Amino acid sequence: MHDDLPDTPNPSLLSPVALVAMDGALTLALVWIFKSWALSWGAALLLGWICGAFLTVGIMFAAAVASEQTTDNDA
Repeated sequence: MHDDLPDTPNPSLLSPVALVAMDGALTLALVWIFKSWALSWGAALLLGWICGAFLTVGIMFAAAVASEQTTDNDA
């Protein structure tokens, strides 16, 4: 069976929409955790935002390293 559709590349897991969604979800979860520790709203928001950003960058780095290792056919 042959389809005449053009080949499309696989969508990247690191698309801007995915990054914003991931960062938002991490930030909200962390704010909820920090707020449950009886911190003020300001402290919980600040800590959630900072920790969410660091986790997002870490996940992006891990995904980039894993992608490079799985697509490296020279070895």
